[in-house]
Amino acid sequence: MSKSDSSNHYDLHTYPNGLRLITVPMEHTKSVTVLVMVATGSRYETKEINGISHFLEHMMFKGTTKRPGALDISQELDSLGAEYNAFTSKEYTGYYVKCAANKVDVAMDIISFETLMYGDQPLGWEISGEKKTIDKLQRNDLLNYFNSHYFAQNTVIAIAGNIETNYIKEKVSKYFDKIREHKRIEPPPTIENQKEPCLTIQHKKTDQTHIVLGFRSYSRFDPKHEALEVLSMILGGGMSSRLFVEIREKRGLSYRVQSGVTAYDETGNFGTYAGFGHSNLAEGLKVILDEHKKLTEEMVSEQELKRVKDQIQGSFVIGLEQSDDMASFYGEQELLEHKIETPEQRLAKITAVTREDILEVARDVFKPEKLNLAIIGPLEGDNKEIKEILNSW
Repeated sequence: MSKSDSSNHYDLHTYPNGLRLITVPMEHTKSVTVLVMVATGSRYETKEINGISHFLEHMMFKGTTKRPGALDISQELDSLGAEYNAFTSKEYTGYYVKCAANKVDVAMDIISFETLMYGDQPLGWEISGEKKTIDKLQRNDLLNYFNSHYFAQNTVIAIAGNIETNYIKEKVSKYFDKIREHKRIEPPPTIENQKEPCLTIQHKKTDQTHIVLGFRSYSRFDPKHEALEVLSMILGGGMSSRLFVEIREKRGLSYRVQSGVTAYDETGNFGTYAGFGHSNLAEGLKVILDEHKKLTEEMVSEQELKRVKDQIQGSFVIGLEQSDDMASFYGEQELLEHKIETPEQRLAKITAVTREDILEVARDVFKPEKLNLAIIGPLEGDNKEIKEILNSW
């Protein structure tokens, strides 16, 4: 079964066993990226095996039946001049190879702060797990987890670059014909019951005091998600953002400050990171909170909104020039959202965001009962001043 969008040059094909293939031909490039994504990550784990997704990801490059040793894999990929790696997130694991277009057959053959917010549940656990937990893992734990999470219906293969779609379909059918079938496992829903600002401080000798100020926000499916993305760019999305100008340019309190949005199936968060000189912490925190507050009190100007939309569009288009970025763009959507929007459709949603939308989401998200602050640094005493700043916001 295939579904394609000829005007935007992608094709989605579902094999009889449930495996999904996305192909994105790109005539202007000489490379191809093969990206295999599996819908499993740390939020699918139990406490007893926390970290197993990440551990298993690393084991994949240690050897296979066809290529028994890690060196067998790396030497063959290096001989192609290929880039290759793997990554684990809370919701999915990915493996990719980027190589010259004429080497795509080999590539396919080889590749076959939230703890404070979410607490002691999967979204709050570290992706890498604790050392004591990893040390206890047995071979059967890895096999059981692999067999119950790595299967056809749970996998999306995204291949972008200088390719011919029908040729790729046949090759994927050949290289992935033995992939197992299994019933999909859903992760447990995240429980949230915050009622007041929360603070956690990790005492550590560091050159700077690092903070993440986070607010509970929207899931990836919420219609207000795009407005929140635009809001994050206004607040801390580059050298012309409000926080960068106020924190770094005007006051010299921090070299790096930025905001961003993380969205999951049922929840999400809006976070701002900054690193301060120890003596600048209180002042910097006040400025960051003040800038959040301003966005709840008055609308952004049409000029600022247009500038940020242009910035998003420019960086988005540039970001999709490479085959690996294009494979990720389409693959993540199909794996996590079970639908695909073209770049043009995504940008249309950004363009549609209004000044009123920005004000609405700021007032909805930037509330004391949704506020969380994580600090890492050599703080001493009861940190009364920091607590007072949070509680007075």
